[in-house]
Amino acid sequence: MMKRPLAALVAVALGAALAMPSAFAADDSKEFIEKAVRGNIAEVKLGELAEKQATSEQVKTLGQTLQTDHGKALKASEAVAKEVGVSVPKEPTEDGREIHERLAKMSGAAFDKAFVAAAVKDHEKDIELYSEQAEEGDNPKVVEYAKETLPVLKKHLDAARKLENN
Repeated sequence: MMKRPLAALVAVALGAALAMPSAFAADDSKEFIEKAVRGNIAEVKLGELAEKQATSEQVKTLGQTLQTDHGKALKASEAVAKEVGVSVPKEPTEDGREIHERLAKMSGAAFDKAFVAAAVKDHEKDIELYSEQAEEGDNPKVVEYAKETLPVLKKHLDAARKLENN
């Protein structure tokens, strides 16, 4: 008699353990798309800042590119967020806000160098995050957004690395 309740308890615990990864994956997809919206907001703002404060025409061009491309990605990520039931954030990531505040106090060549370094670091991080979501995400809409956005992020990283090495 004791074996049946124990077996039932083990079965329930095993079922719960097996169900958890998918629950976490759903949260991960929602968390990812929220970060994507916030990250796009941050990139648009950083692009605007570069257009105003950069000395180098190449850095200004990178800023314009970030502003344009991340503006498009922002609209796409907001649409996906709404589709998957995530309230659409209106503020950038904390990192994005801190980088903006730091760069806003700079000018000239120091700004250009710091902006490019931040673009490289940020896009490396984003590519890792988007790649993971594209490969392992559980929500098809979020996965599709990540896959569509990855080539643009890689293009931005390549452009920033070229400027960093000049």
